[in-house]
Amino acid sequence: MPMVFVMNSTDKIEKVTANPVNYGLDIASKNERILVCLGDYSDIVEVRSWMEGPIKVIIFGLKRGGSNTGIIINPEEDLEVYATLINESGEYLLPLIKVIDKRRIIDLRGKVNIEDVSYVKIYAFPVSIEFNETNIPSDDYLLKTVKIYNGTVWCRLDSKRIPIKAKISQIENQWLLVYAKPCKGGYVWFKIGESIGKSISFILSCEENG
Repeated sequence: MPMVFVMNSTDKIEKVTANPVNYGLDIASKNERILVCLGDYSDIVEVRSWMEGPIKVIIFGLKRGGSNTGIIINPEEDLEVYATLINESGEYLLPLIKVIDKRRIIDLRGKVNIEDVSYVKIYAFPVSIEFNETNIPSDDYLLKTVKIYNGTVWCRLDSKRIPIKAKISQIENQWLLVYAKPCKGGYVWFKIGESIGKSISFILSCEENG
């Protein structure tokens, strides 16, 4: 399966996307170097592109075979990149990456030190509240589920795609909840209006884990 990476200025490759529990497009910003690693689907059958308003759409037609190919993309415009995968089960479309203005992105990077927790959930709430075992967050507010890799989490949100909850008139007045467990230290809140266009760091660690 294709994987997408962002390459920073020191050429260190950091994983961003292609987690099957994440729905929709994962996000990069303009002028970031993007590496699309094609894996088992390295036979490129065709490449199609067209404009939809200000957004350029690119589709790589892929099938199994070939060597382990990588494609470097240096976007200077808004992009949506997909792969059409062809195998014995048929053909299906896989969203790879969405490239948008960095000023729209909420970048969340954190460490998770909680036993038996494999995923972090990202929610949008109208207010920040305390949680316990009886009032854990409702999935009605869920934006994204992100797998923990080697104790770390990295995900990005498009601030313009976050739905407005309750009677809040502006998205900037809502709160983001990064949630792993309903223990003290097992979740953290961020005001959306103070997070747009920024890289936010956090640590989740329940007190009973030290």
